[in-house]
Amino acid sequence: MARNRLSRSRRNKRYSEIDFRLPEALLRLDWSPDQIVGYLRVRGYPTMSHELIYQHIWNDKTLGGTLWKHLRQSTKKRRKRYNSKDSRGRLAAKRHITERPAKAEHRKEPGHWEIDTVVGRGTKHCIVTLVDRMTGYTFIGQMDDRTSESLNVRMSKIMTRSDLPFKTITADNGTEFHGYAQLEKHHNCMFYFANPYGFVA
Repeated sequence: MARNRLSRSRRNKRYSEIDFRLPEALLRLDWSPDQIVGYLRVRGYPTMSHELIYQHIWNDKTLGGTLWKHLRQSTKKRRKRYNSKDSRGRLAAKRHITERPAKAEHRKEPGHWEIDTVVGRGTKHCIVTLVDRMTGYTFIGQMDDRTSESLNVRMSKIMTRSDLPFKTITADNGTEFHGYAQLEKHHNCMFYFANPYGFVA
């Protein structure tokens, strides 16, 4: 699990090792640099070019790292996939994103988070990311699979160890979030859900 404070801008285009934590995690899931750049842009992370990510990969290789080994399979765009039994948008009593408190909507205080999961190619392994809307503080956790059980176990560990509060969490409609009521009950937070097939904003 990684904990980082990510700034949302880089006027001088200088990046620290912390800024590369999420790109590295996505590379290990066999994402391409181009896919990573698009994901960072959509999710509001510090923007960087795919050339910079390639440079980081080769610098890592020079130091004995293995990030370069994940480039060979990074050929297709990664999307969340749902089978015919998926029940996106059918969670009972779920709260819509438009019901979020004003302090969450306008990033007025810490404790309001956005959550996402990303799965690798040809594997069940995935990561969960949590970003505080005001500070940009980020958690990255690994899971064995994208199930609500695995998510709740990892989330409970993250929330217990966090120095920041968890007041609200905004998610998409993936089935991995269908156990949200248990997290609300045990951690005194509230979940909100984006439009089906829409990005959290």
